[in-house]
Amino acid sequence: MNWKPFQILLAILFFLGVGLIGESWAQKADATTKPMTLKASIQTPAKMPFAQILYWWLDEVEKRNGGRVKFERYPGESLAKAAEQLDALESGMADVSLFVTTYAPGKIPLNTLTALPFSLQYAWVNATAYYQLVQEVPEVKRELEKYNVQLVSSYSTGPYYIFSNKPIQTIADLKGKKLIATGPTAELLKAAGAAPLGIVITESYEALQRGTADGAVYGPSAAGTYNIDEVCKYLVKLPLGGVCGPIGMNTNTWKKLPSDIQTMITNLVPEHAKALHKIYQIDGDEKYMERFKSRGMQIAEPSKELMAEMRKIASENIWKKWANDQEKRKLPGNEVLEKYIKLLDKNLTLNPFK
Repeated sequence: MNWKPFQILLAILFFLGVGLIGESWAQKADATTKPMTLKASIQTPAKMPFAQILYWWLDEVEKRNGGRVKFERYPGESLAKAAEQLDALESGMADVSLFVTTYAPGKIPLNTLTALPFSLQYAWVNATAYYQLVQEVPEVKRELEKYNVQLVSSYSTGPYYIFSNKPIQTIADLKGKKLIATGPTAELLKAAGAAPLGIVITESYEALQRGTADGAVYGPSAAGTYNIDEVCKYLVKLPLGGVCGPIGMNTNTWKKLPSDIQTMITNLVPEHAKALHKIYQIDGDEKYMERFKSRGMQIAEPSKELMAEMRKIASENIWKKWANDQEKRKLPGNEVLEKYIKLLDKNLTLNPFK
């Protein structure tokens, strides 16, 4: 009897069995492997639209990575103070953070241009333009890399307006007004004759209630969250400022991620830009604007004359000054500003939320 065919069959069955057992062991090993747990930090309370922009991103990354990466969430400065988010990323205390670039102007000066007055209108446009700016201008990207930050997405609020206890219709109405504002927006108001006050938002209600301040510059979502509409009965939709910037990941953390997760995160950017616009500017700002109207707030569009005058002041006193300040530091301020304006214009024509 020829045993050779039976020997070959037995050999095949043996190797198939070994393969199936190996695959089963591998599956069990994968199932028992603990996911990488990363710390995500945000300065605002979890329910605020600002935090929800980050949380949407965290949720989607968790859903799409096959259970290999999870996030511990630290809202409301529970891991790091607002001005220390960049430091937390650099040191690795935080793995992910949505942070405000103007809180660290000495470290990442080129990245602060996104707060320039009259540069924000649509959250999608600004978030998209900023992300592209970092990818296309090496000097801007190197500032983040210097502090151990990998850009993984971007964010933007909508425009910030003037809330006040008296109507503001002309530039003359701004003269001497004590308005709560910070950064370039405060510089603009000062150049226009107002008296900006650097009061943090958590203390703004009391300052307005007591008459220490005559008004404040906030986005509708922020103003609504802190009930500014209870102490200010007028709003002029003069788009003075806003906040736009990075969602960053610690570079060492980024390098530990599998390449397919890195690719997924990069591919998520355009989808996140649309989601954040809806979260902040539609579900957030528009909802609060409706509340303001229902409570009797007088909401006005700025006149063409006021818009033109304030734009001129912003261009001559703030935008050019920002660029010149960067040039004095031997940084390409004029080039970066010109590039950013072009990206804003390009994305404004592509804006799906017009």
